[in-house]
Amino acid sequence: MSSAVASGLEELILEVRRYNPEADEDQIRRAYEFADSAHAGQKRLTGEPFVTHPLAVAQILAEIDSDTPTLLAALLHDTVEDNGEITIEDVRGVFGDAVAHLVDGVTKLKGLSFRSRVENQAQNFRKMFVAMARDIRVVIIKLADRLHNMRTIGVFPEAKKRSVAEETLRIYAPLASRLGIRHLQWQLEDLSLEVIDPKAYREIQYKVVRTRREREEAVDKLSEQLRERLGAAGIPAEVHGRPKHFHSIYRKMIRDELDFEQVFDLIALRVMVFTVPECYAALGVVHEMWVPLPEMVTDFIAKPKANGYQSLHTKVIGPEGSPLEVQIRTWEMHRTCEYGIAAHWAYKEGGVATTDFDRKLSWLRQILELQTDVPEDAQFMRSIEEDLFQEQVFVFTPKGELVELTRGATPVDFAYRIHTQLGHECVGAKANGKQVPLTYELRNGDICEIVRRRGSQPSRDWLSFVQTSHARAKIRSFFRKLSFEEHVKAGRALLERELSREGDEPSVSDERLLEVAESLNYQSLDTMLAHIGSRDLNAQTVILRLRAMETEERIRSLGELQLVKRRGGRSPGEYDITAAGIDGVAFTLARCCEPLPGDPIIGYITRGRGLKVHRPDCHNLRNLMAKDGSRMVSCEWVVPEGATHPARLEVIAGDRVGMLRDITELLTDLDLNITDISITSRQAGRAIMHMTVEVGSAAQLSTLISRLEAIQDLVSVRRIPR
Repeated sequence: MSSAVASGLEELILEVRRYNPEADEDQIRRAYEFADSAHAGQKRLTGEPFVTHPLAVAQILAEIDSDTPTLLAALLHDTVEDNGEITIEDVRGVFGDAVAHLVDGVTKLKGLSFRSRVENQAQNFRKMFVAMARDIRVVIIKLADRLHNMRTIGVFPEAKKRSVAEETLRIYAPLASRLGIRHLQWQLEDLSLEVIDPKAYREIQYKVVRTRREREEAVDKLSEQLRERLGAAGIPAEVHGRPKHFHSIYRKMIRDELDFEQVFDLIALRVMVFTVPECYAALGVVHEMWVPLPEMVTDFIAKPKANGYQSLHTKVIGPEGSPLEVQIRTWEMHRTCEYGIAAHWAYKEGGVATTDFDRKLSWLRQILELQTDVPEDAQFMRSIEEDLFQEQVFVFTPKGELVELTRGATPVDFAYRIHTQLGHECVGAKANGKQVPLTYELRNGDICEIVRRRGSQPSRDWLSFVQTSHARAKIRSFFRKLSFEEHVKAGRALLERELSREGDEPSVSDERLLEVAESLNYQSLDTMLAHIGSRDLNAQTVILRLRAMETEERIRSLGELQLVKRRGGRSPGEYDITAAGIDGVAFTLARCCEPLPGDPIIGYITRGRGLKVHRPDCHNLRNLMAKDGSRMVSCEWVVPEGATHPARLEVIAGDRVGMLRDITELLTDLDLNITDISITSRQAGRAIMHMTVEVGSAAQLSTLISRLEAIQDLVSVRRIPR
């Protein structure tokens, strides 16, 4: 053991003693030794011994007062994944069931063949969420693991760094927010911003440092004034400046179109007291000192956020007429704010989950339901990002229970969040005692009541206005189950009819069709046929894949693809494909349909010009197929992490002030780069815009289009050829 590593282990032990003098230090040392042996000879890309990584993860967890099993699992979390000779059973034999479960929960799936990076990512997240449902400590370890990886991300290539940072900002930082672990959230966000927009990060960093002295003087002066007034009122309190983190500054500048000075000049104070009555008494003192701004007091003590956050927020007119933000909370509330659910895990109470604990994790149940309701991996990942990690609205049941929904949610979304059957049987709704339409957009603080009629069924029209993936999945699941057999029957008839129309033998064997279904990522032949019957899958797509599979062996034997092999390699970060299982084929993406990674693709072997790649539903491809279907060949994407591709969009929107700002702000929120935008015409109060956006996949483009369609006064969005 090197002296640096030994020092790190002793620092971990000292940190644990700070909050848990009764911790089993021998167990921690034994776990470290086990990890050190398992990772012997392994190095990180930084050149350090690999064991420094699990040691750092354990140190991060100790900073939020984690229990001993969590620390043991942190030290061991890579032993199974990165050492082929160690199994979960080995960990269980030495450290017990609880630690083994935690290690298994954060271990990525191995030994499986994934068709795409999205499938790989989705399957690993599915595994993690299932483990989370059994023990929330799984995701706490994963967050700490990602935080240390972000701290040491500088050794990776740019494309890899950006890909990891984007995933961190899209999924891991919002996860930390949902769990209320602010201590990890802000670090994940700031480190991601440094990678994704280094110029903005450096500018904010420079301006923060430049203005630090004068700001600290102003904060110290105001803090002392407030502390003295609180003391005179008999309220023992500490008052400090509230730090603004770089990503929160950046987000507010983008969202509100403000410059740095407008965001950062707002002074914010935090008051820490010992009891809830002292919180309200302190609020009275603040309002005696400074004039409160109307409707700017928020009481998160009486109505906590879903992640357990509690505090009083107020905004007042401070000295010289400048706005001043003040947060007031108890020390215990502050601990919960920083550590979130990690401060009150159910296992610390003997493993018995309380009603309050269950409520804080209600969103996790929605993810688990998405597992079964949304079998497609790309849609599953999109649903998580859309439904769980967007801006939230807080609504109450008639009994006063808090329900957290995606902003823009309707009473139908609310009903499905309460219970699936309530959603199915919803026929009306009231907000704050008044009848509202089912399309009504719920607002913060609304009390929503659902009018229910037993035996009623959902309407397909609801899919046009519900906002949460949870509600959308439940509605679609209802209709899939209701008519699955009918759809299977209709799908088979439709496929046979199309085969006959194309001049093929309609009675293709089920074994052959099952091969086609599996190649299109369907779990069974009936599932594929049902999608054809419900018009979710074009029968031509199946026929094209069938023809391609039938000709692949002939193509290989003729060696025609070898004639169009690419000379030299592609540049790093560029897309590639395999055609009939052959790598390095020269190809171009057809401009008529412009496929993106994630789209199904079919190649057409041109004469002497390589492979032209189309989407299966492309009308030009159908014409080529009619001429010579034998030159079709199935293709698959080979996509390096972080690669992007330009997509051209036509947007028709109401010609109102702020529309362009709303669109560009959304693109910024999604971390998408826009390379070109122009307004081609204005007519009848509408503007037609063309824009080119760099996206990483078809799924990402689909998310962008759905988010654009939600913008007020935006009429339509469609993808067009460049």
